[in-house]
Amino acid sequence: MRVLASRHSILARFLGFLVLGASGTTALAAAASLHYRLPSAGLSAGGGHASSRNYDVRSTMPGWGGLAASRSYVAYISPVLPSQLVKPAPRSDSVPVILALDPVSVPEGSAVSIPVVALDADAPPQHLSVSLLPGAPPGMTWDAGASVVRWMPGETEGPGSYRIGLRVTDDGSPALSSITEFVLTVTEANQPPVLLPIPDQVAAPGRGLLVRASATDPDRPTQTLMFTLGPDAPPGASVNRDTGLIHWIPGFDQVGRQVTLEVRVTDSGSPPAVASRRFGVLVPSAPILHLVRSATGDVRLVLAGEPARCLVIEASNDLIVWRTVATLRTDTTGSGSIPIPTPGSHRLLRARVVSCED
Repeated sequence: MRVLASRHSILARFLGFLVLGASGTTALAAAASLHYRLPSAGLSAGGGHASSRNYDVRSTMPGWGGLAASRSYVAYISPVLPSQLVKPAPRSDSVPVILALDPVSVPEGSAVSIPVVALDADAPPQHLSVSLLPGAPPGMTWDAGASVVRWMPGETEGPGSYRIGLRVTDDGSPALSSITEFVLTVTEANQPPVLLPIPDQVAAPGRGLLVRASATDPDRPTQTLMFTLGPDAPPGASVNRDTGLIHWIPGFDQVGRQVTLEVRVTDSGSPPAVASRRFGVLVPSAPILHLVRSATGDVRLVLAGEPARCLVIEASNDLIVWRTVATLRTDTTGSGSIPIPTPGSHRLLRARVVSCED
């Protein structure tokens, strides 16, 4: 209960403020050690509302020969309600937060690591755990040890934009958490075509070489591919730009040489990507054929040519229709022989060099 007194006399000037005693009838003015007597009747706030009362106050000063004075005062009395009491605020647990993340851009096929900083304002700080929200792209992971988000977008993820959500949670009781999001954009990256290997070939002089180059494009959607030969291609060599079919007829000036052909494939991306393969073409020397009759009457075809080469022996009677009668592989010296099963049944024999893989 508060009591307010007006100051209208010299004695009242010494009154700083009145502090009611437990009985409500004694007050002390600390500035002049004045003793006041207040009537106890009616010194209360009735009905819980502020009220005022008129009181006659008589004051005596000990040691001053009984000097006394009296004055009428108006006391204003108001209750202190429970709701007005100041209570200490309970200690509150701070919500952990993740610092805002800027938008991230990464090309297809490139690994990305996104640092994440989580903070807790509590003292001492609590243990924080971070996790990816559902809906993150396949393969994206949270590396708790390094405090980074890791991902390598593939061809099917780009181009595209993804909203990534992260949650941070403390170990308080109850646990508190917050969520933050950032945008990750995957840009298109043109991947080079894949050109399949081409085995080495054998091409006889004057006869055409035909071999097909095959390539695929890993981009989605797939792009248009175009085939070309390298700048060192021999004269007369060509490739179909759409099908990859390579054609070449080596001349007799190429006999005994190993020619290297380079085929290239270029996609229609921006910028275009290129892949290439090299393969060898052997132009062997013309084999020399001999018919040798043994003492028993058997006839053998003896061949001298390039070592470790494969040949097809063909027979004809009219130079138009040729029939394969045997195959032969020369040894390391370039020699070889085979028996002629029906000597005299063919007027002409020839040996055609072929690839040993045929």
